[in-house]
Amino acid sequence: MKNKIAFLILFFVIDLMFSQVPCLVKNYNINNFIDAFIYTNNGENFKPDLSLIHISSLYYTDKGYMITITRDNIKSIMVNQKSENLEFFKYKNFDLLLQGKTTKDIKFLKKIIIDKVVSNSSKIEFIKPYDNVSYDPYQWFLLFDKKMDLVNYTIPEEQEKINKVIKKFNITLHK
Repeated sequence: MKNKIAFLILFFVIDLMFSQVPCLVKNYNINNFIDAFIYTNNGENFKPDLSLIHISSLYYTDKGYMITITRDNIKSIMVNQKSENLEFFKYKNFDLLLQGKTTKDIKFLKKIIIDKVVSNSSKIEFIKPYDNVSYDPYQWFLLFDKKMDLVNYTIPEEQEKINKVIKKFNITLHK
């Protein structure tokens, strides 16, 4: 009887530990979103030696993930370099900075971003922001459910333009 009770308690503890972050049953990746982001930003000021791609994630219990993709200057004023959950990579010659609220968020981002390379030679410089300076970065906000289906997004482009990009990169929206 004691063994059965101990087994049930152990089962519930393990279930609670792993229920906080969704477990993907398929090999899911968000590379098409990152590629679409790079394609949309393809301009003279968005180049690997001038810019970085900052991806952050936040898991909302019982709702899913909010993933933010941000374009930032290589001399970033947006990110605190002393943040605990930062990791640096390269993605298509861009410096890629991953940030999460927890280490589980970082592990999740590393799992769903394929074709990234560990970066030991990042050109990113963190500088302290100046007081009274407005900074409005270019960002995509992507909301995924627990199955990693895109359920909503906020992208600053006109709807007609973004529809073409979504189609080009095989991005599907689930309602």
